[in-house]
Amino acid sequence: YRQTSILERFRTYRGERTPAAFIGLFGNESMIGCRQEPPVALSDGKSVVRFVFVSSPGARTSSDIAVMGAKLLSLKRDPDNTNTWIVDLLPDRGAYQASVAVPLGEVKMIYPLTVAPKIVIRPVRGKTVTMADFDLYLRERGKDLNKDGKLDDLDDFIYTANYLRTVDSTTAHQQDPSVRRSGR
Repeated sequence: YRQTSILERFRTYRGERTPAAFIGLFGNESMIGCRQEPPVALSDGKSVVRFVFVSSPGARTSSDIAVMGAKLLSLKRDPDNTNTWIVDLLPDRGAYQASVAVPLGEVKMIYPLTVAPKIVIRPVRGKTVTMADFDLYLRERGKDLNKDGKLDDLDDFIYTANYLRTVDSTTAHQQDPSVRRSGR
């Protein structure tokens, strides 16, 4: 069983190209039995992603887990939650797709991760990225962010992912000055 990724939502989306619509595609309420920390990861070759999932009872080893688009750093049992496992991963540099496959009885669950190549979003005014910057990106019909020669849903996905990480980082920094501005 494969859960739908955020990137797949962008590929099949046919609605209006607005910041609210694109940000709405990042809602992860449909992910069953798992979560990703941070919810949007940048595939910069340095940022670790933590993936937590609920599994059927029994022991797990790293050979039980198949990882695509990332390197498995660790697999450990969550000491606070029954049948819950914690996987630390390093997404491949520049990746926009990654997933974790876990056997659950007779079924293999494939959990997509939300990863995107890191880009720099320069604010039009001031020092903080705002919705006006997102609007400008859309008005200019976007940019070829993955350098494949096309302006398409993948570019919109990459921009939205980076926008969300930038805004999240800025908000955290404004609320707590001890938070470094490193994208998280």
